[in-house]
Amino acid sequence: MKTFKKEELDLIKDLGLDTDDLYYMKLKAYLYQMAASAITNSGLTHEEIAKISGTSRARISRISKIGENSLSLDFLIQLTDLLYEEPLVIFTSKPKKLKTKKKLDKFLHNLAS
Repeated sequence: MKTFKKEELDLIKDLGLDTDDLYYMKLKAYLYQMAASAITNSGLTHEEIAKISGTSRARISRISKIGENSLSLDFLIQLTDLLYEEPLVIFTSKPKKLKTKKKLDKFLHNLAS
């Protein structure tokens, strides 16, 4: 099981959150970094990426600069999947919401490997 730094645990406690929230935030931050990197390294213009992802050029520009704060996990996965040659996530059945710490830990571990 993934352990957290004391500072992270203190922060989520102060915010009234739990470790599931911390897993979610770390996963979203990781995918956000991947999306920003994929945009930068794709060789496509922001306009082209916007067209294939179904969003605006301005939003793609903000994502590439880590300046968009209203992104869903679904959109981040879709965007990175569009821009990377290898799939990031492969679901063998209909995906379910990842709510338990054990499932999130396994998912994060698989992303890191």
